[in-house]
Amino acid sequence: MSQFPDIRRCRACSLAKVRRRVVIGRGTVPAKILVIGEAPGKSEDILGQAFVGEAGRLLDKMFRAAGIEPKDCYMTNTVLCHPSDTFAGPNREPLPEEIAACMGNVLKIADGVRPVAVILVGDYAKRFYSSIFPDAIQITHPAALLRTGGLSSPYYRKVKRILEIGAERIKEKWLQ
Repeated sequence: MSQFPDIRRCRACSLAKVRRRVVIGRGTVPAKILVIGEAPGKSEDILGQAFVGEAGRLLDKMFRAAGIEPKDCYMTNTVLCHPSDTFAGPNREPLPEEIAACMGNVLKIADGVRPVAVILVGDYAKRFYSSIFPDAIQITHPAALLRTGGLSSPYYRKVKRILEIGAERIKEKWLQ
C-alpha cells in the first residue's frame, strides 16, 4: 500500500527476521470501519493482505450477515508481521513486546484510514486497543469460532448479534 511506505520497511522487532513481508492490511483508505485483529497467519504472510485465510472468510460472512460490507472496512492486526520463531514457520501468538513495537504503525494506519468506527477482533486487539478506542465494538476472533464449529459454533450467534447492534450504531454515525 503506497499510503504507508515507511511501515513496509519496519524493523522494530524480531519478527522482521522471520517474515516474508509486512502485512499492512486489506481494504481501501479511507474506510468507514477499521478492523484490528491479532496477527497475520501464513496465508496472509504469503499474500501480503490481512484476513485472507479461513478466519478472514468467516469474518467477511459474519460482517455481511450483520449488514456490514467488508468493502467498507480496512482490516489490519495488532502486529503486521507473521508471528513465528522461524522464517515462514508455524503460527504463534504475538508477544506483548511485539505488539508494543508495532503499535505506532497500527496507529499510523488508523490515522490514514480515518474510520467512523473500530471493531476489535479477538483478545489481543481488545487487550491492547480498547483503551485507545474505548467506543470500539469488540468481538470474538473468527479463528476461535472455527475451532468451536464455525457457523454452528455456540458463540457465532452472539458475535453476529454484537455486530448487528454495532452496525446500527455505525450507520447512525455515518449519517451525522
